[in-house]
Order: sequence, then C-alpha cells, then structure tokens
Amino acid sequence: SEFATTTALIAAIALFAGAFLIFNTLSMTVIERSREIGLLRAAGATARQIARFVLTQALVVGVVGASLGLLLGALFANAMVAYVRTIGDVVLDPPRLPVSSMLASLSVGIVVTLAAAAEPARRAARIPPVEALKARLDLPTARRARLRWLAFVFTMVALAGLALWPRGDDSAAVIRPVLIYVVLLGLTLSIPILIPMLARIGGLPFRWPLVLEERLARATLVRDRGRATLTIGALAIGLALVVALGGVGEQARAAAGAWVADVVPGDVLVTSIRPIAADEGVAAALDTVEGVARVSPIASFPLAVDGQAIDGAAMVGQDLVSDGRLTFIAGDRLTAFAALDAGGSAIVPAGLAARLGVAVGDPLTVAAVDGGTMTLKIVAIAARTLPGASGEALIVGWGDATARLGVTGADAFAVRFVPGAPAASRDALTDVATQSALEVVSLDQVRGAIDAALLRIFGLFDALSIIAVIVAALGIANTLTMDVIERVREIGVLRAAGMTKRQVWRSVVVEAGMVGLAGAILGSVGGVVVGALMAFLAVGGSGATLTIPWPSVGVALILGVVLAMLAAAYPAGLAARIPIVRAVSYE
Repeated sequence: SEFATTTALIAAIALFAGAFLIFNTLSMTVIERSREIGLLRAAGATARQIARFVLTQALVVGVVGASLGLLLGALFANAMVAYVRTIGDVVLDPPRLPVSSMLASLSVGIVVTLAAAAEPARRAARIPPVEALKARLDLPTARRARLRWLAFVFTMVALAGLALWPRGDDSAAVIRPVLIYVVLLGLTLSIPILIPMLARIGGLPFRWPLVLEERLARATLVRDRGRATLTIGALAIGLALVVALGGVGEQARAAAGAWVADVVPGDVLVTSIRPIAADEGVAAALDTVEGVARVSPIASFPLAVDGQAIDGAAMVGQDLVSDGRLTFIAGDRLTAFAALDAGGSAIVPAGLAARLGVAVGDPLTVAAVDGGTMTLKIVAIAARTLPGASGEALIVGWGDATARLGVTGADAFAVRFVPGAPAASRDALTDVATQSALEVVSLDQVRGAIDAALLRIFGLFDALSIIAVIVAALGIANTLTMDVIERVREIGVLRAAGMTKRQVWRSVVVEAGMVGLAGAILGSVGGVVVGALMAFLAVGGSGATLTIPWPSVGVALILGVVLAMLAAAYPAGLAARIPIVRAVSYE
C-alpha cells in the first residue's frame, strides 16, 4: 500500500505541475490575444461566448492530453511492473486497467485542465472592447488575478487527486497528500515576496562573467511576478519531490539497518525454501556445531485477525529473553515472552496496533485452520517486528502457530554463537546447513539486500518524479518564448543600441538559469520539509528526524539549472534572430 500511495502522490504532484503549465499558458494567451478578443467583442461577441471560447480551447487540450496520458500511463504501468519484478524476485501480477479507472483518469485530466483555464476564461470575458483595442491588458491586474486563482486550481487538483486516491485502512494515506499539498502551495504563494531575493541569488553565478546579461535577466524576472511565480513554482514543486524522496530514501535505508539489528534474533539466519518440520532434526544438527549457543525456529504465515488479512510470525519466547531483540513500547518484556510460550498471547508491532486501534490487554480474534477461531491477548507492543509480505508481522507463540494456525515447520533458523566463537564455527555451520539444502545468510547480507532493494525502489520513484520536473521545464520554455514575443520591441532597441545577437541569446539563457537556480533553492527547502513530513507520517512520529539529503539537494540544483537552460535554447535562438528594423517598428 505504501508503494501505491507514493506513486499516487508523485502522479498528483505531476498533475499539479501540469496545471501550472496550462494555467500559465492560457493566461499568457489571453494577454497576447487581447486585441483579437477586443475585436470579437466589438463585433458583437458576448462575454459568455468569449469565456466559452477559451474553455473550449482548454477542453480540446484536456481531452487530447488526457488521452495521450492514458496511453503513456498504460505503457509506464507495464514498465513499472517489469521493473519491480526484478527487485528481490517480487511476485507481481500484470497491471489491471479497468475501464472505470481509465474513464476516471480521463475525467480528472479534463477537470484539472478546465480548472486551470477557468480564471483565464473569466479575464478574457471581462476585457472591455475599447481598452483591448488600445493596448494590452494591464499586467499588474493580470498578476493579481493569477495568484488569487492559484488556490482554486490547487483545490480542484487536490479534489481530483483524492477522488482517485488508493483506498486503505490507514487514515494517514489521505492526510499525507493533503498536508504535503498545503506545504507546496504555501511554498508557491511565498514566491512573489521572495522573487527579488531569489533573482539576486540566482544571478550570482552569472554576475561576474556576464554582467549585462545578468542585469537584463534579473529585471525581466522581477518585472512580472505573477508569471515568474507560476514558472518557478512548477519547477520548485518537481524538484521538491526529488529532494523529499531522496531524504525519505536515506531515512528508510538507515531505519532498515537499525531494524535488522533490533529485530532479527540471532547472529546469522539459516533459510530454507520449504518449511522444516521439527522431527526432521535440522535444528538439532545445527545446534551441535561447536560455538553455536542457540538455534531458534522462525515461521512466517498469513493471518486473518478480526476479518483483516495481516502477516504473522511464529517464534519461541524463551529464545528471545536474553537476546535483547525487539524494543517494547508497551508491556513488560519478560512477562510478554513467557506468555508467548504459554499460549493464547501475541506481540503486536506499533504500526499494526495503530491501524487496528488496539492496546496491551485487548483481545484479537484469529481464524484457525480447523475452521474455528482462537482468541489472542495482546501482551506487548513492539516498535518493530519481523517483516511479512505486506508489512510487519504479528508475533505468536510457536505452540499456538503449530497447533492451531497451520504452521508445519520453520522457514528459517536464527543462530546465535557463543561470545568469542572462532570463525571456523561459521564455516562448520555452513557445511551442516548445506547438507540440508539450507543457506546461511549473515545480518550484513540481509542489510545489503534490503538496502539494494530500497535503492532500486526509490530509484523508480525518482525517475517518476523527474516527469514533474520535465513538465516544469516545458513551462519554462513556454514562458520564455512568450517573454521574447512580448519584448520584441525592447530587444530591437537593445540591438539598435549595440547589443549583439550572442548577448541577446545569453540574456535569455541566463534568465532561464536564474529561474532554474531559484526553483532549485526553493525546491530543496520545500523538499526537506516534505521529506520530513512524509517520514513523520509514515512512522507515526516515532524516529522521524529532519535531515538534509545533500546528494539529492545537489542533484536538484544541477537538474534545475541544466534543464531550465536547455529549455531556453529555442526562445533564446528566437530572440537572437529578431531583425532590428522589424523589432523597432513592432507594436
């Protein structure tokens, strides 16, 4: 469920960034076509007809974009499933794409597009014919309109995203995206106030070698704060996601390492591809190896608790008494392990306890293999327990598991060595295990396997989050192109005053670099906060820390600046090719 929730969050934020692009594009289109709209109004077109004209244009964009998105989404879904199957031999069914989900996704794409187009349509309808024929729209008014309407677009995107959100029992699955959306929206709305400072900081790398170009780019960036807000905001949101996932990935890998030391009850694990029954004598053979202190059987199996499917694990409580494993947050350690062996008791992980809403002393009704039920009393709540197929496992006593819950043998044995055991003991243990077709796995190997799996999973998430950054880069290209069109006369005057084509080209590229650096700075700050929020909600507040993932921040800085400057290639070339005479006479 965490995988589905995270991918859904990435998709929702990419949708938010796409709404920025649509919103900004249509806003600029209204400004550029103010004269044309004025002529239509003077010819008798009503305000409602003008609004419908803009909304129809947006509807066409939404239908085409959503249809292409469904096609690409189906391809991405199959690629993701194929990739996930390579992570630790994960068994995963082919992606299911029911017609209802496809239609719902199509509807969300159209709704988000229309929401982004609502405010530009409203402003187009309110253009007075006479004023539109005299000059373009008043830019300060357009800026205020864009920023006021941003909250509405955010709300529509949030509602559309929640409509398709994966449903589950964990309420944090819905709280998390809402809080993250609020943080990202607050970050975006703060940009108009921060633009002068961001422009100065963004211009620092270009100030010494390109003084003229940096000043022109900074003046252009500050001139229209509404447009700059949408452009920088979309990029900052995408990069914030990259930084957040990087931070969560680092914390997840660190937590996994600590989890192995806290949960696995032994120095090494001896694993089997089949359940090993007690009468096979395997445990006794391992126990005879010189230097081995104790061999503890472990079994994993599915459970049905109060009608809910969860993971279970069978262990011997006495073997855990002196081991120091399992950190209890409720319940007495010695009492809990003794009750586990006595029967009728269970140790519940904190996450599962929160999901089920149970505490120490509460009963759990568990389905037994004989068709009846058995009641397990919760004797302790542990911070972490053994992993299962879909989450941490509820621990029951070995006797209960083999007698009533269908466990026929051990899936693994946790082996402890006596202090100071020679290295030859491990070699001897490996020889004995090999004779029984078992494999000896050290805790370092377990940590390495978990770390590699997490790296690949978060690598997939990072690849998906790049989509939001690419969408933002398209917005930068679009914005700079419109800037060039609006500044044709200004560029002509600068060229007539002696500015070269190369300097014009560089001024546009420098402006993009400043946008990229500003977006990367904001995205890094927002990403650290969002990452901490995601980690906090994922663990219920325990063990979550505010850390700065410096490698991810570095990637965000490079990615933001490089993609932004690459996106500026076309508009920069367009600006450099403007003829001086035509530009000076342009109206």
